[in-house]
Amino acid sequence: MAYSNEPFDGIIFSTKFNTTQLELGYGALTSFYASTFPASKNSKRTKIVPNLSTDENPTLTVIQIRQTFSKNIAVAGYYLVGNQNIDTDFYGVSADIKVAPMLGLSGEWIKAKDFSNATAWVAGISYGNYTLSKANSWDLKLQYFDEDINSPVFTSRFAQAWLYDYKGWLATVDYALDKNLGLSAFYGFGSKNQNGQSLGNYYRAEFNLKF
Repeated sequence: MAYSNEPFDGIIFSTKFNTTQLELGYGALTSFYASTFPASKNSKRTKIVPNLSTDENPTLTVIQIRQTFSKNIAVAGYYLVGNQNIDTDFYGVSADIKVAPMLGLSGEWIKAKDFSNATAWVAGISYGNYTLSKANSWDLKLQYFDEDINSPVFTSRFAQAWLYDYKGWLATVDYALDKNLGLSAFYGFGSKNQNGQSLGNYYRAEFNLKF
């Protein structure tokens, strides 16, 4: 959902009907990134404030439906109702498709309902079978991001350097050095803002250890 790694302090109810899963929830977005989205249509995106009080955290009502058509195709649609400190709603769709045992496609699109220049999307292709618990497993990914000036993406589980006013590519390599020990390397390139000005390339590497 919104390719997010956003901390969510609330409650989620989930139920499943055959291949359809329904999720309903309510809670607060507790990272300081969420507070940067304009509180109303007449305000601008704010700067990051590292120490928010609980009264400043935006709250959302979450409605999401996930549908699995086969073991190789899964889609989701969601609607997020803005409550405290967010004067708009959000909606989006996502999909994951396993084209072959080692080849996958994925994508997501989201929009802030009451704002202009407020869409974001990502599309990607992956090859491999990386699993942190399986030594010597690996995968390669290539993704393209397009996020408008009022992009409704607050945080991302991907290694992005920018979350709004950005478009560009991200290449990723994952490799399990041993069971529960992984190495990931990322390279962002072709990065530009929405006016076409270069933002420069970036790279990052990280180890992941599961206890």
